[in-house]
Amino acid sequence: IHSCATALKALRDRGYRRIGIALFRLGEQRRSYDYLLGLDQVHRVGFEDVTVVPWLFEQLDLAATEAWVRDNALDAVIALSGQLGRHVITLPSPRGGRVAFAGLSLEKDVPWSGINQHLDEIGAASVYLLRDLLLSGHRGTLPRPRIVLVEGEWVDGTTAPMRTD
Repeated sequence: IHSCATALKALRDRGYRRIGIALFRLGEQRRSYDYLLGLDQVHRVGFEDVTVVPWLFEQLDLAATEAWVRDNALDAVIALSGQLGRHVITLPSPRGGRVAFAGLSLEKDVPWSGINQHLDEIGAASVYLLRDLLLSGHRGTLPRPRIVLVEGEWVDGTTAPMRTD
């Protein structure tokens, strides 16, 4: 939720006004639509100057992606898929230049804009949680699952520069 809301706010702050969110439908269902809840969150605090177009796709189809970007006159796209991102940044923006891209979970050593999920810290926090459970005598499934959150943060990269128009 936080990652999507952060990416939306960062793109708005950089001057993008027509933003698409492209997500794999099955992945969103498995995560209880958490990324799309980030869209709901920003709309609750005022986001009237930006149009956001969500798209849940069944399988990645670059031609369908291109049509969705074009038909909705998007100037920026948020997604998890690196393959989708590599294609999107080659597309022309209706405002000139190229369509911007923000990744929701940036891969290491990729100079893109988007969210650093701090995957190493998530792994370490998970190990500490497991250690604490074992040391306190817990075995098997817990009656109330524990959730560990390591907050992601926006990274300025090469794929979502500041708009000057």
